[in-house]
Amino acid sequence: MVSSLPSRPNLLHLKHQAKQLLRAHRGGRSEDCAVLRNIRRFAELDDPGLLAAPLALHDVQYALALEYGFPSWKALRTHVTSGEDARAHSDAPSLVHRDSLWATTDAVSEAYFYGRSLTTEQRREAAEFIAARQGGRGAYLGMFVPTEKDAREGMRLFTGERVSGGAGNDHILGEEACRALLLLDHKAIEVRAALQRASQRVLGSLGECLARPTRPAGSLQPGMFCCMKCSCALWRHLAARKSDEYEQFLAAGVRAIRLSRDGKGGWKYWPFSYGLLTLSEIGTPLAIAEMRYAAKACEAELKKRFSSRNIYSLRRRHVYERVLAKC
Repeated sequence: MVSSLPSRPNLLHLKHQAKQLLRAHRGGRSEDCAVLRNIRRFAELDDPGLLAAPLALHDVQYALALEYGFPSWKALRTHVTSGEDARAHSDAPSLVHRDSLWATTDAVSEAYFYGRSLTTEQRREAAEFIAARQGGRGAYLGMFVPTEKDAREGMRLFTGERVSGGAGNDHILGEEACRALLLLDHKAIEVRAALQRASQRVLGSLGECLARPTRPAGSLQPGMFCCMKCSCALWRHLAARKSDEYEQFLAAGVRAIRLSRDGKGGWKYWPFSYGLLTLSEIGTPLAIAEMRYAAKACEAELKKRFSSRNIYSLRRRHVYERVLAKC
């Protein structure tokens, strides 16, 4: 007679059950011999003979699989883990904040920053929400329209630095939204079309930004776009495209950061944490050289106390740790 699995089987529990059966056999306890007789070579043995027979963990796992109606432990394990994955996906929280485009793009950024696996439904819902806000009044250069809450409360960069407001808010939000759509990689035609429309004016202006004459540190250098924070947001967007087409622009941007070194492991005018995050995502030899320059400053920051209740504090700590790992 085949036993039934629990309604929500757990692989860890089944592994524990197999080890319990093995311990019972080694302890000479006969109460579980019936399960072990699922193995053909044990089928005709009496209890003393079965308990005297050599037994390994893989034998017990096989017997347990047969007990539950599966031809092998691998088949049982696959069945259980696929069910666990399905339950995890069905319980996956939405990334979308209906009242805030900024909070939605921030949730997408956090998921990819920490390497979290997203379900197809999570990616689809987030991509469609972001894409639906492309264009219209309030969209910087035709990018994405902030919500009323975004306009009223403003936003912070991923690492917590505040944005002064106005056009800077709208521009950075637009770049982060483009980046989010690239990361989500949803194939729907309307989503891909929204991304193309949102980015065409910014991408079309890169040549002009690259052709700027060299200026004093702190002002617009070749490779920069608007202010330092906006430039970093644009570079994050370009880095997410993973295309050699933007390599020259990103290299010019990293050289612009280099010109602003303060000699203390940081840079004048540039947001330290958000700048490091951006460099870690660009990941070129030039960017790694700047991260090495900032390594001691990162080490000093890591000696400070971080609040486990402050999401930005934790993100900064993880950025510094990531930078040091890449150095």
